[in-house]
Amino acid sequence: MALPLRVRNLPLSTASNTIRSLYRQSATQTLFALTLALRIPPHATPSHTQWCQKRLLHSTRHVQRPPSASATTTGIETTPSSSSTRTLPTSRPPPLSLLPLPTLLRSYILTLIASSRFLLPPSLSLLRLIAHSPPTSLILNPNRNPLLAWLLRKTFYAQYCAGETPRQVNETVRALKDVGFAGVMLAAAREIVIPRGLNVEDLKREGSRTEREDVEAWEIASLESLEMVEKGDFVALKFSGAGAYAMYTLSQSLPPTPLLSAAITRICDLASQKGVPLLFDAEQHVVQAGIDSWILDLQGRYNNIQQRQEEGKEGKRGENPKPKAIIHGTYQAYLKTTPGTLSRHLRTAQIQNFTLGVKLVRGAYLASDSRDLFWASKAETDAVYDGLAEGLIRREFGGVLKAEPAGTIVDKGSKEKGKDFPKISLALASHNLTSVKKAMALRKMQEEEQEERGQSQSLDGVEIVYGQLQGMADEVSCEIVQAGNEMTKEKEEFVEVDFNHDQNQNQNGDQKDKFKIRNPKETRTYEAPKAYKYLVWGSVEECLKYLLRRAEENRDAVVRTKTGNLALRAEILRRLFHFRLSS
Repeated sequence: MALPLRVRNLPLSTASNTIRSLYRQSATQTLFALTLALRIPPHATPSHTQWCQKRLLHSTRHVQRPPSASATTTGIETTPSSSSTRTLPTSRPPPLSLLPLPTLLRSYILTLIASSRFLLPPSLSLLRLIAHSPPTSLILNPNRNPLLAWLLRKTFYAQYCAGETPRQVNETVRALKDVGFAGVMLAAAREIVIPRGLNVEDLKREGSRTEREDVEAWEIASLESLEMVEKGDFVALKFSGAGAYAMYTLSQSLPPTPLLSAAITRICDLASQKGVPLLFDAEQHVVQAGIDSWILDLQGRYNNIQQRQEEGKEGKRGENPKPKAIIHGTYQAYLKTTPGTLSRHLRTAQIQNFTLGVKLVRGAYLASDSRDLFWASKAETDAVYDGLAEGLIRREFGGVLKAEPAGTIVDKGSKEKGKDFPKISLALASHNLTSVKKAMALRKMQEEEQEERGQSQSLDGVEIVYGQLQGMADEVSCEIVQAGNEMTKEKEEFVEVDFNHDQNQNQNGDQKDKFKIRNPKETRTYEAPKAYKYLVWGSVEECLKYLLRRAEENRDAVVRTKTGNLALRAEILRRLFHFRLSS
């Protein structure tokens, strides 16, 4: 019997032995498994999803008994009467079952390295050496060493990046959407980081010589990103990609130069025309105040326009419009100043009547910012993140998210929650499954409360998406996708009718079949959580520097990486053992 899924022309026994060797974590066998993974195409294709579906069909744990032949009428379900009912075990497939086996193998090997305190430091040192190698190096420069470039493309680049060309990016995005992701957050890999102790005047002097070149390159990359996505996706931007002079301007909290301002306007105009939201990423603390000021100004200009357009369209049908924000700022929960900053921005959004676009993250600059800026422990950061998320979802002040003491936004005499709270477009970017589940459970509870009160199905005032980095926290991303698939199913009330036809009677002549007929008036669809992947695109050299920064930022997340590694290993073993049973 042919296998429903196989590893690139390898016999089943070889693939099984390979996974067992991964389980024992033998160094020699792990290297052999890496060679296996390199033979797999780097990007998933739509056919991989079909293979996963076939695998589930061949798995005895997930097979459901087909309906009887008498119940073939469209729109009617058949259930035997209680005297002959047989309940089959139906187990929910693991979240990682959504991913193709080649992706699981590659992810397992790379997370095995990332979770090892012995393998990670030398791996980062090697990546740092390659990323900062001189252009003339024949060995360490990927542009001059084809073998090194091939190895990087098949491993790190394939795992974490979208591609170098629009065609490669589109293939990666399509593969993610075929798995079930709602969309992507696409970003160009170009960015710079200010070294600690760098003199501001040196930054100004260096940036002034290359400002035009840097801004033009950043604008072109940003416009190309917008052209590569479609409505429903996001484009992520970093002002640091606009060069050293932009960083100097931000560090001094100055307005953008005319050259940079014109580029920003053209980018935002195209995003508004296409209906593609922009996520402006947070950066180092030395420039974050300047970024917040620029973003707040852009939100006042563009989020109001988009909101009016949506209200005009929805108003014709007499429905409450869902808020739409083109511009989103990023708020880092590990900073002690973030709750206050977010409260002030909420107040500004309410006064100026625009939708506040919020991307909430834990933080990414532990390696480059001063430690006294952060909360004392990860537990404190987690509590602040969850508290801010809850306040935004509920559209309420209290707890972590406190209103401004003077001129508070909240009308405490109001009987309607969120009445005086600005509308929110929220992107919850988190690799923490606990935080994600809390947010989804809160959102579902809100919808159930609305249903009980007989209110509109749409939760006016907040729209939420969830995001994780490509190649990381796949167990979290797939959990959201799986939850979305389940919640997309309609909650239906059925009318039960008994038929006593001769062809439906059993051998004793007294058995009736019960038919359930859908009642469309009672149908209700709940808002499904939307999972997104944050992708970067660009050359191998550009993406390698980006990946090196992300790896250095996440060095403290070894425990989380180990958890993901265990989930990957369990899914690989489960899948291959099921293949053997089904064959």
